[in-house]
Amino acid sequence: MSSATAKRKRPEPKSSTPPLTSQENVIYQLIKSRREEGIWSKDIKQETDIAEAVVNKCLKVLIVKKLVKEVPNYQNKGKKTYMAVEFQPSEALTGGFWYENGKPDEESIEPISKLCTGVLHNMGVGTVEDIANAVRNTRALNFDCPTMRILQLVKALVLKGQLLEMRSTGYGEFSSIPVGAVCYKCVTKSALPKTGAFASIPCGLCPHISICTPDGLVSPSNCTYFDKWLDF
Repeated sequence: MSSATAKRKRPEPKSSTPPLTSQENVIYQLIKSRREEGIWSKDIKQETDIAEAVVNKCLKVLIVKKLVKEVPNYQNKGKKTYMAVEFQPSEALTGGFWYENGKPDEESIEPISKLCTGVLHNMGVGTVEDIANAVRNTRALNFDCPTMRILQLVKALVLKGQLLEMRSTGYGEFSSIPVGAVCYKCVTKSALPKTGAFASIPCGLCPHISICTPDGLVSPSNCTYFDKWLDF
């Protein structure tokens, strides 16, 4: 075959993914499979059965190659969570709309919390849907604020002792609210429960204990009932 008719072998296209060792690839594929939820470093070790030192080395390589990133976990800052770079952390990791870099965005939280309290004070008692609709109707917000985001603030206000959570009886002030529906009202001194200090320990019976963290939107440091118990 002459050089004129000989076909040159086309160069193979370069892979967009840097070459990985077998162990790096196993870890990378595992992390990638967890998508926006990410995976804890301890779980990587358990699920791959790769030695801790090797896992740590592979994670560093994957981060340098910009395939994996470490993301903050607002509920446990000491819990190293890894995620493929093409995904964005879920609200379960970041804390949601009211958090920034794993910390509560107080500049946004405070004025809207006051708005929630204000509209609820005017209506007397209402469900979270009632509060959210009233907040939106004020047109004080320049962004969309779904009911679930308002609920996060309302739950925090309950833990701070500013709102009282109850269930509708369907009578009196609850006449416009279906029986058994969860609703809220502003707390006054007369509305605070008059129970013994040990009977009112908030943590053991608290329905929000799963979202209560030291640096969170709901935390022991801003829990009014917890402070009252400590002062006993």
